[in-house]
Amino acid sequence: EKSGRELFRRGLDAEGRGDYSAAEACFKKAADLGNPDGEYNYARYCMSHGNRSSAILYLKKAMEYPAYNDEESRRILDGLLHGASFDLHLD
Repeated sequence: EKSGRELFRRGLDAEGRGDYSAAEACFKKAADLGNPDGEYNYARYCMSHGNRSSAILYLKKAMEYPAYNDEESRRILDGLLHGASFDLHLD
């Protein structure tokens, strides 16, 4: 759990510096360790790349935690499941 949080923080730092490739890698590693913040943020990157199936998978995982099972996440998931397009900017 601790390493997942650390990877998530590294991802935020990288994103803040504009190093989106490093941020995505950190979020993916955090997500694969079961960190919900990593799962949610990796889902954003999947959406930005048009990788709908992975975005759905990681968003669903994040939504297992109350902090991410909110109106916005449910709306995004519904849109992903029904083919909606998203105008997503990471910067």
